[in-house]
Amino acid sequence: PKEREREMREPALQDIVYIDKVWDCLKISGLVCGYQGFKGLYTRDSLKLKWLCCYYVLCFILEVFSLCFYIAKACQVLADLKPEIEQAAQHSHRRPLTCAEVQQMLLVKGFAQCAMYYFFAQAAWSLASHFSSNLPMAWGDPFSDMEAPLLAGYGVSEHRPQQQQQQQQQQQQQ
Repeated sequence: PKEREREMREPALQDIVYIDKVWDCLKISGLVCGYQGFKGLYTRDSLKLKWLCCYYVLCFILEVFSLCFYIAKACQVLADLKPEIEQAAQHSHRRPLTCAEVQQMLLVKGFAQCAMYYFFAQAAWSLASHFSSNLPMAWGDPFSDMEAPLLAGYGVSEHRPQQQQQQQQQQQQQ
């Protein structure tokens, strides 16, 4: 009877595994989006930076849904894993966490993650908007000192196809 009762509650654990698989797929796509964002920063291509922004927005949305699910199911998962948790607590000489403590930890972690995704999305969108406006920055060469660390050692003004094309077009017009 107890095993059957546990099997009835295990869908929460299976759902967590499914959510982790969705996260894994999103992180794999994040490699592609991150590379495209890097290229967009390097070539000042606003479209590639907007794709990076979309990736962070998707991460934000999935984090909110995951957070709500994890907090709602935390007590059930702790109850399902109670024998394993108690056994591990005996070997480590620590008190097992309560449901409220786990929920609080999940909430803090989730808020930190959501804030990170929000700020990264806003930064990517701001850069994309700046690059698409073609307006010079107030302090001279756009991002000359700021972008050098982001370009991982590449020269700041070297190999800028769009910037070089714009300069050639301006010279031809004059």
